[in-house]
Amino acid sequence: MLPNDCVDWLTTLGQVDRAGDDYRCDPTNYSAIRRVQCYRLFRLSYIDTFLDSVVQKLPIRNVYVAGRLKRLPTIVRKLSRQPNMHLSQMADILGMRVICGSFAQAEEIARSLSSSPWFKRERSYWDNARDTGYRACHLLMHAKQELPSKKGALTVHFEVQVRSYYQHLWGLVSESYGEQVKEGGGPSAIRNYLESLSHSIAAWEKQNPTVVQQEMPAVADERKLLVVRVRSDSKPQAFVFDRDMKGAINQLLRWEESLDGGGYETLMLAGVGDVRNLNATHASFLGAKNYHLPDWMPQLPTFA
Repeated sequence: MLPNDCVDWLTTLGQVDRAGDDYRCDPTNYSAIRRVQCYRLFRLSYIDTFLDSVVQKLPIRNVYVAGRLKRLPTIVRKLSRQPNMHLSQMADILGMRVICGSFAQAEEIARSLSSSPWFKRERSYWDNARDTGYRACHLLMHAKQELPSKKGALTVHFEVQVRSYYQHLWGLVSESYGEQVKEGGGPSAIRNYLESLSHSIAAWEKQNPTVVQQEMPAVADERKLLVVRVRSDSKPQAFVFDRDMKGAINQLLRWEESLDGGGYETLMLAGVGDVRNLNATHASFLGAKNYHLPDWMPQLPTFA
């Protein structure tokens, strides 16, 4: 499934970390870019296994469940922001998202996942939001993943974000303002609005923890792979591959072959159930910009 040069190179975590350090020092280094791509594809090849590990622990069957592969530019920005981080320690290269209809459901699912043999540790932002206003519960999971050469395995990590529906709505609004705001920058007016929105959601959910906000889909055996190319000034392009991992990887590589990318960024999404579920879990990546906010939330200001 992986290109031959990836199979030959990827043998130890030390090699992975060296590739990340080389990419951090020089994002135009083709060899480093290729090796980071190889590591991303290696992580991606187990996405079905990781999705199943999450789905099997869901005590509530009506949720959104999806995963995404971190984009190359996002990886290098994170490596630059955290100069002591090794690439192999970046758990959210492969991230899972579980979106629940109510805050009480989110708490129940987080408790269930923490009993999994894959579970390593939890970091909750429910009571104390990040400076940006972000709220969710992050569960760090770990597992052995067989090397593409079949000669041994690496211990890898992946992250599961558990959110309520309204916490997820906050995330979509935040992402609609771009990566700079998502990472804690941007105009103070936008940051202040997102903080106010976060506080209003937390206060409402404290008073209404069991109220389900919308009819959520039933978790299904169906799987969808979606390769998406996005650019800020054009509509996203998306190809659906169902479970054709080889076809999806080939498409991802074709779109990432150009070093400058023509201003594009490419990502892969994997979801449980209908492809429309991915429009709910990762709406901002798929071009959605306008979100309906209930009357009790601070409404989108004029700069939105």
